[in-house]
Amino acid sequence: ALKRWVFDPLDPPSFENGQVEFERNSAQIDVKSASTTSPLLFGYTIEELAYICRTSQGEIRHAVKNRVLGAEDALLIPNDFDNTAESSNKRRYGMLSEEGRQTVSMAIMAALLESDLKLAWKFDNEEESSSSGTETSALMAEIRMQWHQLEAEEEFFTSVSSDRNDEQHQACQSSELSTEASQPASSERQSQSQSQFFTPSQFPRKGFSSSPAERKLADEIIWHCLRPIIHHESQQSSCDKDSAPPTLRLSPDQVAKLAIHNVFLHGTPKSMSKSEIDSSSGGNTSTPLALGAGSTIWWEEEELIEAWSLRIPYMGRSYEPRVELLKGIAISEVRNDFIRKEGGKRDDFSVDSQTKKRRWQYFPEEGLSLIPSLRIQSMLAMKAAWTVEEALPYLEKFVSGKVHGGVLNLLATHAKSVTVTEKREDGQDLSAIKYVALPK
Repeated sequence: ALKRWVFDPLDPPSFENGQVEFERNSAQIDVKSASTTSPLLFGYTIEELAYICRTSQGEIRHAVKNRVLGAEDALLIPNDFDNTAESSNKRRYGMLSEEGRQTVSMAIMAALLESDLKLAWKFDNEEESSSSGTETSALMAEIRMQWHQLEAEEEFFTSVSSDRNDEQHQACQSSELSTEASQPASSERQSQSQSQFFTPSQFPRKGFSSSPAERKLADEIIWHCLRPIIHHESQQSSCDKDSAPPTLRLSPDQVAKLAIHNVFLHGTPKSMSKSEIDSSSGGNTSTPLALGAGSTIWWEEEELIEAWSLRIPYMGRSYEPRVELLKGIAISEVRNDFIRKEGGKRDDFSVDSQTKKRRWQYFPEEGLSLIPSLRIQSMLAMKAAWTVEEALPYLEKFVSGKVHGGVLNLLATHAKSVTVTEKREDGQDLSAIKYVALPK
């Protein structure tokens, strides 16, 4: 239900007295009190969610308050038009767009790496009250500043690229255009420059400025993306997840997970060939890789760990990222490096058991369907065979009680089990049960 209202901080809706300036579509929303032509508010209230999900308001309120039972990604819609509305009954919820989440996550990592703030961390062996926290409002201000800088840079690169392409196109059309005649067109093009997430027609929207410097990233959006990487104190575990505490401490492992998302999405392996880089960047090497371009790239584990370590901020003590944290974020495979025998023929290869290398590919569970059958289809399309252990981080949210048994039942329902014999590193045969797509 929440996916019907996707809030994009890069292209926010226009509000007039708290109402979105378009008419309700009866095919898109099914709310008892709604009419098909009345103005509407952006997002759903707890009451509306309870009606749509055919459950009690108490259950929906519990799920949203604690971000559980499918409400993990619920976004409190920014309430700029009524900042005094403190009642939870007036709060409205939707989801954050994927582009918005990625850009805010980049800003968070930039702030953690570059900020002069003294960051507070909560390590596993520390007591909860052993140190004071970082001031939440100060950290959020740093993140907002980084977001504005990142968006301004994106618009600059896109604007320069667009202007160059237009100038080349004009030169091909007519080499006789005078400088005076071309200046108005150039001025018009500059006014239509945009980031990679916009089209020119989207700019003239009421209440929204096309200038990143004048665009404010709402506190609700920052807190939504910041909340998963902080340590929630025991006295805060039952608190309202919509409200940010005055101080916070960061979770090292959660920050490391956020960092590896950025590596996959915006990093490039050093071993990647120039042709692959050109393909990922659309042939334009003067601009950064497009958002998400790294998602189809395989990373050698050693190179991935090195790039990952460079994106983790200083924590006041030694911290090394662990491959265990990649569960639910990336999939892996082991392949052999073929070494030609010394003095051997051109096509004579042997496999050195010590050259088996693991590599990783980005496959975040957050981007998959919330319908178990469709999620399993996507998993099997990405990787032909899965063990129960590999599938656990992708399917555990759908089961309760004994997680391993619940995931096993899901796979048995929507996939086919096969027995696979593989060679271990010591040369011994290893039999394993894996699940593959059902025959059509």
